[in-house]
Amino acid sequence: MDLDIGQVRALVVASESGSFGRAAAQLYMSQQALSKRIARLETSLGTLFTRSPGGVTLTALDGPPVPCCPPGGSTCGTGSTSEISCGFGR
Repeated sequence: MDLDIGQVRALVVASESGSFGRAAAQLYMSQQALSKRIARLETSLGTLFTRSPGGVTLTALDGPPVPCCPPGGSTCGTGSTSEISCGFGR
């Protein structure tokens, strides 16, 4: 699972705005490009948004913990990989 800052920004802005169209406008990109970015995230992480005619909302993030992977692939200071319960990684 490789996340880049553009994918994270797309996730945050879409969840805050409640609409892929509004999020795309805020990010100065087309709605199609934003949808593709979110689709790549969802391929790795599972369904992130509930879609409806009125917009999008984040799904419940209740998956298993995701290993902490700091830049460079080092451990999290304990000599072993720690985990964070952020809900991604289903």
